[in-house]
Amino acid sequence: NNLEIAGLNDDKSYNIRNSDGKYLFSVKLKSSITNSFYSKLELWMWIFAVFLGTVFINYLCISLANRGFVKVAISVFFLYFLALRIITLEYAWIDSYFNLPIFDTRHFSAGYFFPSLADFLLSAIMVSWFLCFIFSYRYEISFSEGRPISKVGSAAILVLLGIIIYLVAYQHNEIFYQLITLSDINFDVTNILYLDAFSWLGILLMCVAIFNIYLLIEIALVVGEQLSLTNKQRLRIFITGVTILFLLTAAFSGFSIFILFFAVIIYLRGWAFYYKNHSYKLAIFLFSLLLFSIVASIKLSGFQFTKEREERKLIADKIQLADDPNAVLLFFSLEQEMLKDEFLVQYFKAQPKDKSVLQQKLRKLYFDGYLSRYEITALPYTSQQQPFTADSTSLSQFKNLVLRGSIKVSEYFYRVTNTFGFQHYFAIIPIKNQERALGTLVLQLKAKTFEDPASYPEILSDSKISANPKLGDYSFAFYKNGKLLSQKGNYNYSLINDNFKKAQKVEFIEENGYNHLLYQPNSNKLIVVSRPVTTWIMKLASVSFLFLVLITFSVLVVLIHQVWVIFHDDNFRLNNYSWDYLLSR
Repeated sequence: NNLEIAGLNDDKSYNIRNSDGKYLFSVKLKSSITNSFYSKLELWMWIFAVFLGTVFINYLCISLANRGFVKVAISVFFLYFLALRIITLEYAWIDSYFNLPIFDTRHFSAGYFFPSLADFLLSAIMVSWFLCFIFSYRYEISFSEGRPISKVGSAAILVLLGIIIYLVAYQHNEIFYQLITLSDINFDVTNILYLDAFSWLGILLMCVAIFNIYLLIEIALVVGEQLSLTNKQRLRIFITGVTILFLLTAAFSGFSIFILFFAVIIYLRGWAFYYKNHSYKLAIFLFSLLLFSIVASIKLSGFQFTKEREERKLIADKIQLADDPNAVLLFFSLEQEMLKDEFLVQYFKAQPKDKSVLQQKLRKLYFDGYLSRYEITALPYTSQQQPFTADSTSLSQFKNLVLRGSIKVSEYFYRVTNTFGFQHYFAIIPIKNQERALGTLVLQLKAKTFEDPASYPEILSDSKISANPKLGDYSFAFYKNGKLLSQKGNYNYSLINDNFKKAQKVEFIEENGYNHLLYQPNSNKLIVVSRPVTTWIMKLASVSFLFLVLITFSVLVVLIHQVWVIFHDDNFRLNNYSWDYLLSR
């Protein structure tokens, strides 16, 4: 059997209908990807094979470098990683044969080189491995070949090294901007309890990116030492370059303090390298990590700020539409079950005057769980379209709603348009006993737009519905003609709209410790979506968290390096070396 039932999120699905053209269900081709023990074993064998192949190329390049062909070794290693990366991009073999969530483009996708989070991770690992190789032979890299480099050539090389460092840092900034703003991954480090595996993987990628920049700075300092420049000349070129870059950035994209932070990091390391005879100070290293943490925290806060605002716009637009796709999903199965319900057949045969029994039975059988958020009204009508009770609304009024443009969402359910602040559905369901018409059951469902499954106990929610926990962080208000219709959340909105005056369709303002999105569909209606402002204390908490993560990552890198050293040196003794020496290696 190559077919299986398709879900709502499946793109390539095929609708199945009966001979009368009535929709039954959707199917899709069954995926050939499996998650069996043997498929996982095969995946790990392939990973191990590629790893051993890379180790072999690494030792081949080490052999070339030890014979004096350092540039050739670097070129060979670079071409190997480039070819390997292009092959993995052109032939998405792992993604095609193994069902790995890390390759799912729904989590993250940013162009050709980073089509998924796994590709981002692979690229980061390759770049780190390649830079580590260059770093280990940085003192053997020579540009002069025994001939001194001119002052002009030396200055040009130093400027080129600075440009490379800036471009790499800028590229990392753009990649992480896309990772945070375009993915569905939670990067709110102020509440680490809600971080999942993908969140921690993103934090690991941040550490790897900072590690790569650190390696690049170290390599650039060693290369710069070969140039025919004095320390004062290097410092003048450095200050001039930072000043020009700062002014150009301020002119084209605004003031950026991050350039100054990076300049301080490079200056401190350069001072220890050039003026202190290549010494490595632990205090400078920790201070550099602190500056990296501050930069990462501010950048993360800015990226999260941009992402949250875009999400809030989508939330305001969705609640303005007053549509509930979760309810519509349940309507499809609900209406089919009601057509076969023997209780409804017997009820319409008896035609009792009391509607409470019908109301309670429908609530218990069909409108519990997620649909319990709706107020249900059941109106029975005879086959002659007469209500069972005199106080019921005429059936023609519901039929007129259909003619006036109510949107059909399933076989018998409709959504009323021009509602504001609440969702309004109704259904016109024919009740039959075999082929004989017994009457018509009209159902009205009304609920506030901003309600969400997360606001109900989990046991009351339908298992098919995934709750949206983000809505719990917001407060909502609906104003019509300047008067408050309804509200929800912790923020207390005024009954008369005297605070939220706006001139644009979408606008953000801050008031009373909250950031408010003002969304105005037309001149008479206003939707306000509010969220507490992130305080500086919370931002400082993210700095301390990232600083701790970077220290932990640094210790891990040092330990991995020492394991590598022990593997190659039988006479190595850890207690012979200080932390300054270990970090410098």
